[in-house]
Order: sequence, then structure tokens, then C-alpha cells
Amino acid sequence: MSEDLKARLLKQRLGEKTITIEGVGDVLVRGLSRGEVLLLQKSSGNPTQLEQKIIAVGMVDPKISEKEAALWQKSASSGEIDQVVDAINQLSGLAQGAQKSDVPATGEES
Repeated sequence: MSEDLKARLLKQRLGEKTITIEGVGDVLVRGLSRGEVLLLQKSSGNPTQLEQKIIAVGMVDPKISEKEAALWQKSASSGEIDQVVDAINQLSGLAQGAQKSDVPATGEES
């Protein structure tokens, strides 16, 4: 039973959600793992870059790089990106109590 429990603990269990961007279409996002959140905490300093990193890691379909996320930030409304980043934060457990973490709820710093 111990090995079964260990296997369940080590299996990735990140939630996914489809977000509809009005006038564009549906995108699929996922939650960030604890390890990914910790890496983001280490590399975050600039809220704009942090948002780019969150998008790059959390977007599943289409997959977007940090560079592409920066281009999206320049071309889209804040609300469009906020709904995607907010969903990633929620799936990651960062939306509620984000102040307890060094990773801010990014919908606030767009």
C-alpha cells in the first residue's frame, strides 16, 4: 500500500480549464506545480515578466513562449489576459491567499 500511495503522490495532478477569449476563441490552461511556482518566485522581479512566465508555463493550447506572451501583452486588452492568468492562478491555488506567497495574483499588475 505504501508504494501505491507514493505513486499517487508523485503523479502530476494539475487541473486544466478552457477559457473563451471573446472574438478570438478557446484556449486551454493548466495549473502550475509547486516546483514551477517556486521557480517563478526565484525569477520574479518585474510583474510584466512574471506574467509572461506564468502564461508561458500555464498555457497548454496554444503553447505560448515568454516572447509570444510579451507580444500578446502589447496587442491585447488587460481583461483578455487577466482572465487567462487568473484561471492559471486559480488552478494553481494562488488566487485565494496569494498574499501568502511571493508570487502575486497577476491580474492585479497588468
